[in-house]
Amino acid sequence: SEEGRRYRRSVASCCLMHGVRGTAGPLAVSIVAHAPDGRRRDLDNLLKAPLDALTHAGAWEDDSQISDLRIMWGKPSKPSRPGYLEITITQMGKK
Repeated sequence: SEEGRRYRRSVASCCLMHGVRGTAGPLAVSIVAHAPDGRRRDLDNLLKAPLDALTHAGAWEDDSQISDLRIMWGKPSKPSRPGYLEITITQMGKK
């Protein structure tokens, strides 16, 4: 969809702005989700789109590299700001 393509472009732009580059090897990904309001939501439903967009943006070679994935709720965002995700990608040492 057009909305999906806009989201992927936005993620790619954010990766570029923050110097996120693809890397080989195992990765740990931590996500803090800030909902736009206090309504109930399923946390696990938030994973697919951002992980696929990060793959498309070149943040990693393939999302199968993620060997540690954590997601948790943060505080709801301010009323003037839409919901957002804080994503931290860490390269893990070789085992």
